Amino acid sequence: MHLRNIFILLVLSLVLFLPGIEKLPPLDRDEARFAQASKQMLETGDYIDIRFQETPRYKKPAGAYWIQAASVQMLSPNDATLIWAYRIPSVIAAIASVFLTYAIACLFLSSTSSLFAGILLAASFLLNAEAHMAKTDALLLVSILISQYGLARIYKGDTVHQNWLYFWSGIGIGILLKGPIVPLIISLTILGLWYFDRNMKWVKALRLKAGVLISIAISLPWIIAVQIRSDGSFLRTSIGGDLLPKLMGGMESHGMPPGYYLLIVMITFWPGSLFIWPSLVNIIKTKTEICSKFLIAWVIPTWILFEIVPTKLPHYILPVYPALAIMTAKWMNDFKPTQITLGSKFFIALWLIIGCALIVASILLTNLNREFVTSLSNVISVTVLVEQIKSNMQQNTDTMIIALTSVIFLLGSCIFLWNGRLESSVISALCLAGLFFIPLTYSKIPAMTWAFPSLEVASFLKSSNELKNGLISIGYHEPSLIFLTGTDTYLTDIEGGVSKLKERSHNLALIDRSQLQDFRTKAKSMSLKTKVIKTFDSFNYSKGRVLTLDLLKITDK
Repeated sequence: MHLRNIFILLVLSLVLFLPGIEKLPPLDRDEARFAQASKQMLETGDYIDIRFQETPRYKKPAGAYWIQAASVQMLSPNDATLIWAYRIPSVIAAIASVFLTYAIACLFLSSTSSLFAGILLAASFLLNAEAHMAKTDALLLVSILISQYGLARIYKGDTVHQNWLYFWSGIGIGILLKGPIVPLIISLTILGLWYFDRNMKWVKALRLKAGVLISIAISLPWIIAVQIRSDGSFLRTSIGGDLLPKLMGGMESHGMPPGYYLLIVMITFWPGSLFIWPSLVNIIKTKTEICSKFLIAWVIPTWILFEIVPTKLPHYILPVYPALAIMTAKWMNDFKPTQITLGSKFFIALWLIIGCALIVASILLTNLNREFVTSLSNVISVTVLVEQIKSNMQQNTDTMIIALTSVIFLLGSCIFLWNGRLESSVISALCLAGLFFIPLTYSKIPAMTWAFPSLEVASFLKSSNELKNGLISIGYHEPSLIFLTGTDTYLTDIEGGVSKLKERSHNLALIDRSQLQDFRTKAKSMSLKTKVIKTFDSFNYSKGRVLTLDLLKITDK
């Protein structure tokens, strides 16, 4: 039974996570920063000091960079600009997270119910997104789940296996990936269990002294090495310059009020969010059961913490999503028809509206252009949106078929749930997720080349054999440009760009059109003549604005 279920989860995960891995361009800003820092490790052979160009990158430990660098070394040793090679660790981590969610669920539930926990996590919007990006978060989730697996077994009284090793190994790996986040989440879970039981005797089985030594052995050698290399600035930057400011206030325009994660969970856990309300009601009703206590202790303290912390991003709450998936599986296991209450029906209606909105958004992505995206910042009439949707569906028969089929599965999920046919509802939601995510990552987003100016610039430079001449970029400083065009790409302002171009006349200059006139005035004052050899009409989604870039070279005429 377990082997069959694991095979099902593996196939499902591969079907959902692999499409688009190769086609999606490097995404700004976090993914491109991670990938570039990993690429520089390969270029320099320095695996201790993390850098983005010459800038130290001490906000996070080195674990994710090492794994990405190893992946590229094995899968694409001759071309370090292939982003898919950096994403493979995230894919593997996402699959492992699905397996571990199933394994934790099996400690409390039947294998059939546990299978649905794995399915719901695999189908979730947030995990799909993280599986397609070369970042830390999917890897971090694995380390948390390793620790939670060991903790769950010990809490159940299973001391036969070496469960304390799982617990501390996950913590050690987590520290090497993202510092104190894993120990913090695990500590909050233990605190929640103490609140339920007022008994901590079982914690002795965690073997605190031996476990701390294991975690230290995993994470401390690199921390000491980078502290020495950075003259003590690593811990000062990662804690004083990154962690504490996030706890005290919104960083990098990511400040949000409490309640943010509750508002977005209907989308980020979609399509599994259809089952959140009845699952929560059931878990509260059964709060004295060991499974419910463990899941509540896992979710509630961590959720409250992330809601209180001012700095918020959607992926921060990912560590509790496996618990939400297991909650749903438990509800399915305990299901009674009377549990489809008025509150459940309200959530069904809300989920239906959100599903329709996502389907409409996926239709709009087909044949989308930058002018229409720009106009979204203004008031658009319903008529304009309808005309755009009709035009996209008429031009692309595949889009029309997928959209209509998605609507059928969307309604099917709601109808099946309304009638108490839970397994059919989950399977229908899973089909809906596949119809949404696979075209989105495999074809729709990659087709929006105008939204990826760095890729357009790099592709032109490679095809025209100009990449070897080097690039100076003025006004456009996205990390993806560095990753795709080379570590020596020079990001600067007008004055620095003209000076560098005079020093290295063989270089090309990439300039934001809004600064072109000032650049030419400055270049003329330094007796430099330039001509535009290519113009890129793009859209910078990181800043949400239309972008026109001109590529120039020095000319004698």
